[in-house]
Amino acid sequence: MSRHGYDPFGSDEAMDVQDHLHGLADPLPVLVQVLEAVHAEDSLILPAVAEAGLAAAGEVALLLDPALDPSFPRLPVPVDDRLRTIALEVMESLVQPWDRRTGACCLYGLWRDPDGDAHYRRALEPYLRALAAGARTCLDPPHDPGYSWTGLPPRDARRARADDEERPGPFAGNERRAEAARLSALAHAPAEQALVRRLGLPAHEARRLAGAFVRAARTLADGLRHDAAALGDGAPADEGHRVRTLAELGPHRVRALAELPWPYAGAYDAAFTRRFLATVEDVGHRLATKGRLRPKTVAEDLALLLVVRHAVELAPVCEPERAEAAAGPAGRLSGALATPPSAYRLARVLPRLAHLRTFPEPVRIPPDRWFSPPARPAAGRSASPA
Repeated sequence: MSRHGYDPFGSDEAMDVQDHLHGLADPLPVLVQVLEAVHAEDSLILPAVAEAGLAAAGEVALLLDPALDPSFPRLPVPVDDRLRTIALEVMESLVQPWDRRTGACCLYGLWRDPDGDAHYRRALEPYLRALAAGARTCLDPPHDPGYSWTGLPPRDARRARADDEERPGPFAGNERRAEAARLSALAHAPAEQALVRRLGLPAHEARRLAGAFVRAARTLADGLRHDAAALGDGAPADEGHRVRTLAELGPHRVRALAELPWPYAGAYDAAFTRRFLATVEDVGHRLATKGRLRPKTVAEDLALLLVVRHAVELAPVCEPERAEAAAGPAGRLSGALATPPSAYRLARVLPRLAHLRTFPEPVRIPPDRWFSPPARPAAGRSASPA
């Protein structure tokens, strides 16, 4: 994605959407389809989808307030209250770093300058105000925790960012020797020879990758213990504590849960986190002893994906694809859980996004079914993932 400005049309993708809309004799149906696709999304909004949504919402704002950009041509589209409202809600979901419904916004983190996020919000504010028509928006206090810039109070947010920047990484400062020692201690994992045979790696690289599998599983397990505590695990029921979920807490207060598919964040409570923690520990043990496993449940599949991803970061001795192939067929059960439906809808109406059809077809499986093997199809009948 190439973004060269902060306004709704500040990317190549957004300009392509504009060109497509202005080239249609009747752009209203396509404009509505783009906005509805982004508005209905309850999963991750892909970067290209986000840019299409911003461009479409910006076009509606220009119709309501021509002073936003007097030199730009207007679409021959009537704006009723329904079109204005859906454009407003699309832009609101993309003007903040995270949204309780769709998760983290992919457009944040694109700016190289430290004030880029603030410039982005300031550039979008006039368009948001035009769409709001005087109503309160996510820019106005009081801020809903699900619609704030970080999901944290401002002071805590600054402290959290500072802590993240000051915390040494695996190979930073004095931690480098400690991390090397931990990986060395794990280097004799029983999976070493299996990795040598399967990947064709030199023995010392296979030892490091086998150790990284174990270390990654332990790191994820530590993160999940932190997340369970953040969600209120162990809080006495008689003190007025209620069940909290990741959707309420936000992705910035957890360490591991935010890596799971966001559409189900409303089900990630402390009880779910404990069950997934047990799965991660089991997957780590099986990788350490055998070097490979074939997931039988969605939870095992997700845990394997996360462990392999973190292991490759710890021990970059081979391409991620080869490490994934060595560890097991990850993604077979969970690969389509987070596929955003908006990608399919926009691929049908915007030529620029036709490539999004390559994503697996979206599948929805409730988290309470992630820990049991999928039901086998009856003879002569196909299985349904739902």
